[in-house]
Amino acid sequence: MKKRKPSGLFWLVLFHVALLLFTLLFLLLLDTPFIGLLVSDECEIWNNHFYCPGCGGSRAVRALAGGHILESLRYNPNVLLWLIMLFYIDLRTVIDYIKAKKGGKVPPALPHLKWWMLWVVLAVLLGYCLIQNLLLIFFGIDLIGDHAAFWVR
Repeated sequence: MKKRKPSGLFWLVLFHVALLLFTLLFLLLLDTPFIGLLVSDECEIWNNHFYCPGCGGSRAVRALAGGHILESLRYNPNVLLWLIMLFYIDLRTVIDYIKAKKGGKVPPALPHLKWWMLWVVLAVLLGYCLIQNLLLIFFGIDLIGDHAAFWVR
């Protein structure tokens, strides 16, 4: 009897299960001293009362996990954007594997990740950072809620 190699779909599912377990573990341990050793609060941009492009990412994940989509978008829209992109790539990959089982050609490992998708994520990341800081400095609107006391006097 010949041993079968796991298919690409198997590795895709395994990767997502591991990612989900890691995310859940991270969210459960977020407020514990253990994660405090791994995730430092000492961000030089944040210490100077500005927001970096990644600011609000953990809060966005936590809000999204709680089902608060608009709150997640307010904290950092890139979390939802990455999730939508990942879902799209996964769905297309599963569809390709189903077609391959019916006699089509076997798809490559990441067939649907396009460069324009990464450019859109980068544009949203930097654009949101710029808008967030401009709203904070010039209008006193703090989307995350950490620096309003410094800028609004």
